Amino acid sequence: MDERERGYLDPVGPLNLGRADTLWRLHPERRPQEAEGLTLLPFGDSAPSLERDEVAGFFEQGGLTRVHLDDGGHVDLIRAEAFDFELIDADGSKAQGDLDWFREQVTERMFGLEPVLSSGQRYEPVELSAEMPRPGVESATFRLEQGDVVREQRVELDGEVGERAQATFTPNWEFGPGPVTAEVILDTGEHYERRFGLYEDLEGRDLQWQVTDMRDPAHEPIGRLRVEQQDEPGAQVGTGFLISPQHVLTSAHVLSGEDFEADLDALETVTFERGDADGVLDGDRESFAADHIYLQDEEWEGAWPDEDLAIVRLEESLEDAPVLTPFWNTADDPQRDLEGEPVYWSGYPAHALDQGQDEQGHPSSFAWTAEGTVAEYVGAEDGGLVLSTEAMGVGGASGSPVLYEHPEQGLQVIGVYAGRFEPQEPVAPGAEDEPVASNLDPAAFDWALSVLESDGYGDALAYADAPIDQSLWGPQWSSGPGVVASAEEIAALG
Repeated sequence: MDERERGYLDPVGPLNLGRADTLWRLHPERRPQEAEGLTLLPFGDSAPSLERDEVAGFFEQGGLTRVHLDDGGHVDLIRAEAFDFELIDADGSKAQGDLDWFREQVTERMFGLEPVLSSGQRYEPVELSAEMPRPGVESATFRLEQGDVVREQRVELDGEVGERAQATFTPNWEFGPGPVTAEVILDTGEHYERRFGLYEDLEGRDLQWQVTDMRDPAHEPIGRLRVEQQDEPGAQVGTGFLISPQHVLTSAHVLSGEDFEADLDALETVTFERGDADGVLDGDRESFAADHIYLQDEEWEGAWPDEDLAIVRLEESLEDAPVLTPFWNTADDPQRDLEGEPVYWSGYPAHALDQGQDEQGHPSSFAWTAEGTVAEYVGAEDGGLVLSTEAMGVGGASGSPVLYEHPEQGLQVIGVYAGRFEPQEPVAPGAEDEPVASNLDPAAFDWALSVLESDGYGDALAYADAPIDQSLWGPQWSSGPGVVASAEEIAALG
């Protein structure tokens, strides 16, 4: 919690920040209007405090840093490197940093390529857009680059702050599967870039995906699980996501040696992998080892996708990592019945996809998103979700969070994408040949919260019904010498 005092700035300049150790806000009734400005000089440990939504642009020249405001005014900072800065989000949360941090935050928001609009399939259109961070920009050049292949489009502008430039690249015959660098370059010299991926579907399926914006904090908790089994070549992969700084929720079958029952006997290692700032998983990735695994049940045959859930505990806590918030739901509660509601999953599907290689020859993987709706609940206790067909995934997507934008509580995890099985597979009635997810019904939610609380997390959540006794949990696994046993057996060991 920042101990500095708080005060208001008066739009009479030039001025300094008045007194030391103060966070200064723009007065809501005396803000600089069109063409008006404040000039601020550093003083002591004072800092300007701005709402993210009131920042319309950012410009640096010589020793002057100008912050453009949404109503046409501006704030000029002399020796901006001597300032601290505070940004306030719409929900009231605050973040602080130095000039480099402020520049990154504002530039990424106002002058980024967000989102890159593309299905990700090779040859399909790619749309880039950027909002101009300051007045006086007369042209922007958009560029796509992959190895020696470069394509550019120049867009003429009117020079207004906040003006949006856009370019669509199609067809993209020159680009193959793999990472692509997108860049926008202004005639004033500023530039911004990010990476995204292209894939080729080797089985010609009707995949209706989009590139996932992994710079959205809502998607940062999502990563890939890499599972190595004894005497098995290679590794099996799936998706997982943080629900605490140390716990990853995923599908049980991603970890098990069997599709419909717990088989952890041959499990050797499990790692949670996170890509770069754009979610690209190639040779440059972070890996975090698991030291314990919790399964919800011993088997889920006949009820799938119900109870096909697991929690992976990491060896270390990722204290600064954002997490996703679970939301229990059921058709039995009108306030939590999500049938017909729009949802989406984001994860790392991989089966029969050519996603290319990075420049060092490492295989690449990218995060993809599929949107749909909750078609219906299935299972005796609403433990499964059938999703609309456009939300179909492929192998590797299992374990992805199914996300729902709650009108009051914001983005929530309502389930875990589990896949699709053919009609002859032993699944719950109604789940045949459709994309399905394991639902966070009251039982699944309470099991997950019980696991979190056993490791000292989950204080901010409330049980749907009551804690689940450890004797009722499914099998567990530990790294090192290894323990594969039921929760009841582990508890009996003391």
